[in-house]
This record gives sequence, C-alpha cells and structure tokens, in this order.
Amino acid sequence: LIVTICVVVVVGVMLLALILIGWMSHDKDMKSLKETIQNLKEENRQLKDEIIENAEGIRAIEAKIDMEFQQLDAVIRVKTEQLESSINSLTKAVEKTLYRVCIMKNDSALYATGVCYFVVNLSRYITWYDARDECEARNATLASPYTEYQWRAVFDLSRTGEPWIGFRQGGDGQPWEDMTGNDVDEMVTERLLEDDSGQDCAFASSGWSWPAFLRDVDCGSLWWSSFICQQ
Repeated sequence: LIVTICVVVVVGVMLLALILIGWMSHDKDMKSLKETIQNLKEENRQLKDEIIENAEGIRAIEAKIDMEFQQLDAVIRVKTEQLESSINSLTKAVEKTLYRVCIMKNDSALYATGVCYFVVNLSRYITWYDARDECEARNATLASPYTEYQWRAVFDLSRTGEPWIGFRQGGDGQPWEDMTGNDVDEMVTERLLEDDSGQDCAFASSGWSWPAFLRDVDCGSLWWSSFICQQ
C-alpha cells in the first residue's frame, strides 16, 4: 500500500511538473507573440507617418509646380501681347512705307492691301495683250484685284476711262483666270455687267456703278488706250 501511494505521489508530482513546464513555455510564447505584435504595430505606425509625410511633400511639390506654371503662363501671355504689338507696329510701318513708294511712282497710283495699282494712258489704242506687255515692261502685271480694298482701288482708278485689267477666259464658256492662271470665275462673274458670248478679256467700265463695273470684250480689240498695272 505504501509503495502504491508513493508511486501515485511520484506520478502526480511528475504530471504537475509537466503541467508547470507547459504553462511556463506557453506564457513565454505568449509574451513573444505580444512583443511581435507590438513591434508590428510600431512599424505600421512609422510607415503611416512616412506615408503622410511623403504625401505632404508631394502636395507641396504639386503646389509649387502649379504656381510656377501660372507664373510662366502669365509671362507667355505678356510676351505674346508684346510680340503681337511689335508685329502690328512693324506691319503698319511697312504698309506706310509701301504706300509712300507707291504714290511716289505715279500720281494716279492707289495702294491697297499690299499692292500698288497705277493707271497708264497711252496715245494709241492697244489690245489686252499689248496692255499685258506694257505692264511687264514696267516690272508690273495687269491688275488682278482680290480683296474688297483692292477692287475698290481698281474701281476708283477706272472712273476716268475704261482700262484693261488682268482677267481673261481661255475660251468661250471657260472660267475666268487671273494673270497666273488661277480660277477666279466666281469673283469676276459677280462683277461683270454682262457676260457676252465669245468675249474673253475684261476691262473696267467707268460708265457703271459698284460693284458690277466690269465688261468683257475680245482680247484683240483696239478700242482702249489705258490699262491698270499692279506691283
């Protein structure tokens, strides 16, 4: 009986020791786990702080870039306005110079949209082809107005006569062309008083009013002694 009791006691002590050892090991693991969790929380906090700090830095950089862009845009606008003003001033100066040169060449000259128009009156009748050659001899071409101001200049110069101008047809029913062969049919047709069949060159008629002041006649006709050149 005593032996049995002793065995039971020894076994109980051993079980108790095992339980105590297991509890101590578990407690150690729990402490280690808690420390790991705590470290992870600290690292997470530091990471969040870094993210916030970096985000603020990025926002600061974006704000700086936006401000510099606005400043650059303002500078560009100012420079563009200054450049446009300089170009306008230069254009006006060039136009003024060209106008003076145009007037100096001929008392009857008119300047319009970059072109100098002047009337030439001869003491003999000439054909359209003669007028073309006479203008070329003067380093000019027969007048071929395009803009409203140019048409007005040609109209004003034709008030005292019926000068040849630089529009012709390649043949009956063909479109009107300028001195370089460009199709100007619509522009010329709307200013023709009437389009006579078979008549293929244009002259400005002083007897008609704006805007239909053009007439057409055979290019070889010897009815006119004046013509308008342009430079």
